[in-house]
Amino acid sequence: MTTFLHNVAEFVLANYANDLKDCCIVFPNRRSAVYFFEEVKRINHRVIWLPKHCTIDEFIHSIVNEPVAMPITLLSELYLAHKELTKSEESFDKFFQWAQVILSDFEDIDKYLVDARALLQNIQDIKELNSNIDYLTEEQRRTIEHFFNVTLNTDDKSELKKRFLSIWRNLLPMYENFNLRLKKRNVTYNGAVYRKAAQMIGEPGAQLPYSKYIFVGFNAITRAEEHIFKTLQQQGKALFFWDYDESYITDEQHEAGRFLRRYAKEFKEPEGYTGQHSFDFKSKNIKIIASPTESGQLYAATQRLKEIPSEEMSQTAMVLSDETLLTSALESVAPYLSSLNVTMGYAIKNSIAGHWIELLLQLQSNKREHRGEMKFYFKNVLAVLQHPFFMSVCEQYATETVDKIREEAIFQIPLSLFESNDFAKLVFQFIDNQTKYSEYLLDVLKTLMRHFATQENDNWIMQQELVYRLTLQIQQLDSELKAESLEMDLTTYYQLLRRYLNSSKVPFEGEPISGLQVMGFLETRNVDPKNLIILNVNEDTIPANGDSPTFVPHNMRRAFGLPTRDDREAMYAYYFYRLLQRAENVTLTYFTGQQDGKKGECSRYIMQLIYGDYNVKEEPLQSNISFAANELQEIKKSNQTIKQLGIYFEPDSEGKIKALSPSSIVTYMRCPVMFYFSKVLRLSVNEEIDESIDSRVFGNIFHKAAEGIYRPFVGKGAVSSDAIKSISKDFIKNQIDKAFAESLYPFNKELIFSKIDSGEIDMRTDLKNEQRIIYDVIGKYVSAMLKYDADIADANGGLEFVSLEKSYYMPMNIEIGGKQHRISIGGTIDRVDKCGGAVRIVDYKTGPNEIVANSFDAIFDPELIHEYKGALQTLIYCMTYDYEYPGNLCIEPYLYKTTLFKKGESFLIHTKTPKGEEPFFEDGNYSTVKEQVADNIQNIVTEIFNPETPFIPTNDLKTCGHCDFSYFCNKRF
Repeated sequence: MTTFLHNVAEFVLANYANDLKDCCIVFPNRRSAVYFFEEVKRINHRVIWLPKHCTIDEFIHSIVNEPVAMPITLLSELYLAHKELTKSEESFDKFFQWAQVILSDFEDIDKYLVDARALLQNIQDIKELNSNIDYLTEEQRRTIEHFFNVTLNTDDKSELKKRFLSIWRNLLPMYENFNLRLKKRNVTYNGAVYRKAAQMIGEPGAQLPYSKYIFVGFNAITRAEEHIFKTLQQQGKALFFWDYDESYITDEQHEAGRFLRRYAKEFKEPEGYTGQHSFDFKSKNIKIIASPTESGQLYAATQRLKEIPSEEMSQTAMVLSDETLLTSALESVAPYLSSLNVTMGYAIKNSIAGHWIELLLQLQSNKREHRGEMKFYFKNVLAVLQHPFFMSVCEQYATETVDKIREEAIFQIPLSLFESNDFAKLVFQFIDNQTKYSEYLLDVLKTLMRHFATQENDNWIMQQELVYRLTLQIQQLDSELKAESLEMDLTTYYQLLRRYLNSSKVPFEGEPISGLQVMGFLETRNVDPKNLIILNVNEDTIPANGDSPTFVPHNMRRAFGLPTRDDREAMYAYYFYRLLQRAENVTLTYFTGQQDGKKGECSRYIMQLIYGDYNVKEEPLQSNISFAANELQEIKKSNQTIKQLGIYFEPDSEGKIKALSPSSIVTYMRCPVMFYFSKVLRLSVNEEIDESIDSRVFGNIFHKAAEGIYRPFVGKGAVSSDAIKSISKDFIKNQIDKAFAESLYPFNKELIFSKIDSGEIDMRTDLKNEQRIIYDVIGKYVSAMLKYDADIADANGGLEFVSLEKSYYMPMNIEIGGKQHRISIGGTIDRVDKCGGAVRIVDYKTGPNEIVANSFDAIFDPELIHEYKGALQTLIYCMTYDYEYPGNLCIEPYLYKTTLFKKGESFLIHTKTPKGEEPFFEDGNYSTVKEQVADNIQNIVTEIFNPETPFIPTNDLKTCGHCDFSYFCNKRF
């Protein structure tokens, strides 16, 4: 295999071997230079004068040779320019969130040589801004709403437009004032350097010490770079080498060729250069592997590396499109390799040192005044105490303090708790002055460095280096802040520090070309591995997700030649397809599990390969389940499966038989394969204890609160409407507090409850802001339920509470393999009550569940189960109650939907019989349909245990989208 850089090196040596000292080779990144000179060594066997080399950024800055201001200086001068123009006393904190967007736009304006006056002047008159602001992304909308303190989801957007346009009116004078201020300080910024370099390149006095500038392997370039290329080309000083395949150059629709279609014509390669521009993609061995977990991707990569001969390892690259995978990747592959080289650096923000800083800043951010005293939030305290850094310094103290917080249920923690330990006193301080933020962090980090220096364990050597790097970053930030005398709150300081940490990496040392090459996606430019492994080839990763915040609408960016999202995506497409050009063996893995509430989806590039003219093989990560056409068709019930199902009809070691719950039956109807994985194999997704309140936790809290409020009425006979209305607000609040405490903080329930009863803990006060909103919503739902039940009691002469959260069961006989077995069906009913001569089976629902079915059969239709799962589950509860307490003339299934509580509304499950058809279950009396319910459930249960009936996956993609096991089916949706 001949690489692109080999072809370039061969041409340069053949034509300029005697003039290399007069040449400067410009690369898109430093890594390209390393590989280029390795190719020079392979080709040349005599002593030569190596040419000068640099990156494009270094080259442009060498033309201008002016100092670039530090980031804080740029922010400070932009803020002062804004204040001077607007005569505003707006704080830096409020301006900061816009400052970075404005700076980014100014950078683009200069790098792309846009006439700032033409773009920015009278922008408020542009029709798009006057008519609507629909071009804004959701993220930009949220930022604007927060900044201007207005709501965008209103019919009248005039106030928003007025304030938004006010920033536009000042952008041009701000741009001019900002540049003037920097000039007075004899500094500049990166965009201005590019503009000035483009202006200077054609002048007689321009500093261009080399006779030839050789530009190698570029793709997307700025207009300033393009102008520099043209000028040098006209002067006869430039050579250009491009790497591409004709297939995406000739295809006008292929995004990978967007830029090179023009550049390859305008900046032609030198005559005599015979670089390769046609590749046989059909001959490549491309494997695509879907993995439900990060570890699965690493396992697949490791297995692939084991197949590669050791002599080819230096021609092998493992590309991490998600840099957070670096440490896990190294741990996975290092044991199987004699050597490897990491080119991407270790991002401090992803290290445990970076996590430590995050925890300290969150600790300070969430402190609050509690009953006249400043205190820390217990979740933040526990996170800090259990961090490896704190545990390393004083493990026994940390363990004892964590136990004390849990045992004594301390939610808001005072400083007095940390008086007995010097390191704890240092860490747990109240920092309320902006000038002390850096000092606080530096004191903690320096103490850690002294501690690590005394440790003999080699595991802390890396952490010591990371802490040292962190210290340098914070010192630099502190120095710049003091120089600019900027005042800010902790949130703004936090954002600035994160900006510094995001760009800070610890480099790895190793042989540059030796062994496996581990690199980031954007570091692969001009690299041509024979064996290629790319991890996390997911949409939103390749290409990267999201629009960059900007004040310039999309159509205006396009009109003025500024980069857009389409340009960025075209850039990613080029890097992806260029990587494949010379690779012979390609393995692409992607993540299919849930992350941030979204299911992993393969990148569009994988789909293009699958449906394009490529030699692609999709391989499931799980090899023990048979697949047809790469998609799970069915799971047959083997003897082992029947044995696993035996938990429902054979006693366990304690003599207990597991009951088949209504929710399990609903799961089977939703998807038999989901039932197999969750109920037969009993697989589960590990859930961390989290204080965020999702729909499941929300439902649990409401259930617990309702149970606590009505518990005193159980067994007391008919309760009057007045009795329900007279339930005190304090008691209701007490039960909601306990429901929150039990659901969110699973330790020492009894002590927490006693503290709530004594008033020592006030849950609403102790909750964070977003949790308080949920607290108030649940309070409104509870109040609405009480009012509804009071009206029911009033209309029926009272309401008798029979049971709350009590389990009811019934037996059912089934045949398995010719043998009769007896199973148990049942579960916990939220509430059973009586009124008006009827027994009501009440199931609380906080999610979307239909109450009225179009027909009785629809409730048992697997195709409609996502609509009627609540109704079916409640009917099964009716069946179990009727078995234990037979003879009731009327049993009514009720689905209490919290979102629909209002006077006069019924939550009775019933059917709406179409016109002309015989009424069936219109009155909602279970007793009239119990035989039909029993027959349907008997059929479903018999099917579950029938050895001849396989588990077949559902075709309902909505169900798949919320299934933790959908990756086993290898479905794409």
